[in-house]
Amino acid sequence: MKKLMIFIVILLCLNTIRGDTYDAIVVTNSSDVIIDYIIAESYSHKADVPVILTDPESLNVSAKRSLLGLRSQNAKRILIIGGTQAISRTVEDEIRGMGFDVDRKWGTDRDETAAIVAIDLWGESENVVLVNGNIPESFLVALRTSYVLKAPILLVDKDRVPDPTMKAIEILNPDHIYVVGPEIPDISYLKADKKNVGTNIKISEIKEKRKISMDYASFVAGLLTGGILILLLYRTYKRKLSIEVPMFVLTEDERKIVDAIENMGGEIKQEELPEKTGFSRPKVTKIIQDLEDKKIISRVKHGKTYKVKIMKKFVKT
Repeated sequence: MKKLMIFIVILLCLNTIRGDTYDAIVVTNSSDVIIDYIIAESYSHKADVPVILTDPESLNVSAKRSLLGLRSQNAKRILIIGGTQAISRTVEDEIRGMGFDVDRKWGTDRDETAAIVAIDLWGESENVVLVNGNIPESFLVALRTSYVLKAPILLVDKDRVPDPTMKAIEILNPDHIYVVGPEIPDISYLKADKKNVGTNIKISEIKEKRKISMDYASFVAGLLTGGILILLLYRTYKRKLSIEVPMFVLTEDERKIVDAIENMGGEIKQEELPEKTGFSRPKVTKIIQDLEDKKIISRVKHGKTYKVKIMKKFVKT
């Protein structure tokens, strides 16, 4: 509770400070995964960074020129949203070859991708936007609502709240859930205040409330100008959020690898993992590469093998 109160005070007076900073977000231009674009745009508006669209298998000319322009202005960090089926490793390698550090956020499906982005890039949020991921007609209204609130978008199905979405809501701990569009499952059991956009509340009304909130935030920020101690607490808290990961973001095979490493105190020789997990050496190598790409583990050369170390703390909820 004490940490939550500190976080609320910090959000009021340091509204523009972010823990994760990227210079651009790259997503696929494929219409089959338009939700990746919506999720990217949501964070883009919050963080004031551009979204760049590219072909799935290789950087198109427009994307390449945009990235070169950013690089000429000393941009360094690029975020890819979507797995390798949405944006190939070839594209990721091309971007790295241009001199960028590349991070990728993705899940096994769109529900999980939205949840991971919300958890990693928001940490906590006063508001959450909820929309049925199977109804594209609702996407732009959800995005517009997200713009106003600077809130993450989470996905549901007609008959259920997917587990990743449920976990994200628990971690984000919102005060308000803004529901957009039809075919939303029963969410009456969620403790947050529920508002139906377009039914019992209009986007213009959300804007009005946001304006009042921002005026209050400016007043508080003025009173607390020079609060260096609070800033240090904020950064410490954000660093903690950045190294805590919910276990559901891993596949079943990845969990076995992570469990094996954690059982050995968080560090193990890679050559010992086949015996610990029952996986073949090629399979272990592939899973380790995926975990390394997600910055979940690190590898250091150790003789003829590698020493594998867990980099993040897992929340098994």
